[in-house]
Amino acid sequence: MKTRRELLFQLAGKKPALRPPWTTADYAGQCSGCGNCIPVCPEGVLVAGRGGIPHIDPRGDGCIQCGACAEACPENVFDTGRAAFSWRAAITDQCLTDMGVSCRSCEESCPELAIRFTPAPGGIARPTINEQDCTGCMACLPVCPQQAIEVREPRSDAS
Repeated sequence: MKTRRELLFQLAGKKPALRPPWTTADYAGQCSGCGNCIPVCPEGVLVAGRGGIPHIDPRGDGCIQCGACAEACPENVFDTGRAAFSWRAAITDQCLTDMGVSCRSCEESCPELAIRFTPAPGGIARPTINEQDCTGCMACLPVCPQQAIEVREPRSDAS
């Protein structure tokens, strides 16, 4: 279920900014906006947002979780002792396979091999994502011709 904020962003055609790796949802309050982390990102996925606060613009190979951003940060914003991202990739109903088109761009771009295609008898193979293998790196987002992949917080077993 989407939060009210996510729904409003969706209705406005916007998606909330994706936070840098190893940060918590409130990282912007701890970040000074110095921007030291942005130029050291080898994949160029960190960009400056409002007030110079960095966020991720998924492109290229996604975040390779190299740690250069955390090393360059003079503040206590990054906690590399935990998983880089809490979210995981998810396939939406905009996927080309739902339209009878075979496309495997996401599978080919996934460095963790978390996206697999399951054969469908008499039909197009459908993508599935193994949440245990997915690191949330977002390498699959920019390659999808339909923008049919998004990142979501995993559901807890209680929901």
